[in-house]
Amino acid sequence: MVPRPLAEGVQPEKGETIRTRLIAAVALIALIALLVVAVAKSAPRPPVVEKLAKTITTTWKCQDRIGEKRTKAGKVFAKHSISYRKWQLKTWQARAEECRQWDWQTWLPSQWKTVIQCETQSIRRQYNSSYEGAYGFATSSWDAFRPASYPSNANLATPWQQYMVASRIHARYGFSGWGCKPY
Repeated sequence: MVPRPLAEGVQPEKGETIRTRLIAAVALIALIALLVVAVAKSAPRPPVVEKLAKTITTTWKCQDRIGEKRTKAGKVFAKHSISYRKWQLKTWQARAEECRQWDWQTWLPSQWKTVIQCETQSIRRQYNSSYEGAYGFATSSWDAFRPASYPSNANLATPWQQYMVASRIHARYGFSGWGCKPY
């Protein structure tokens, strides 16, 4: 509303001045709110949010491949502090790595796939009195080559842990440690 010009020396009515100022203030606040919303929508997401979204997607794809139920993400794109976002990212990266360790079909070299298929038909929880795990480890070999933090039996270890122990044995003895060969 545009104020009416007053004749010289005439004072505006008290209510008219307050109303005019109030309308101007409300219009200014509305304009500022529109600008803030426009800037917020056009502003790029912080890099940590983009990394978080990619990590969640990677984790879900991995969980789908191994037949595991997807971890709920919650309100990922709600407003949070950067430090909380970094914590979220670290948590999801750990989940993605854990899933990757179980998704051995995607990372296990073909020569090892051949060995475990021959040894145990790729049954990673294989267990009998002499051999255990996907690689058919002799109990004595598993005990000799596993790090102390790994489970005491190969059939209780993750596919990644079994692969790491098999790699240690292979580094020392080659494929002579297995009855089945990759060739």
